[in-house]
Amino acid sequence: MTQYNDDVKKQREVLDKEKEQNTVKSWELRIKDGKWTEETLDHVSGKRVINYNDKRKNTVEEYHGEDVE
Repeated sequence: MTQYNDDVKKQREVLDKEKEQNTVKSWELRIKDGKWTEETLDHVSGKRVINYNDKRKNTVEEYHGEDVE
C-alpha cells in the first residue's frame, strides 16, 4: 500500500491547485429597473463567466492571464 503514497500526494496537490484556481475572486451583478440583467464572476485563474438574465443570450466564458493556451 505504501507504493501508492506518492501518486496519492501528487493527485492531492493537483486537486488542491484546481480548487484554488476555481475560487471566485470577484462577483459583479448589474441591475436595471429592479431586475438583474447581467452577472459576472471572475476566478483566480483568470476565467471570467458572464451570465445573462435574458434567455436569448448565451453564457460567455473568457480566459485572461498567463495560463491561456
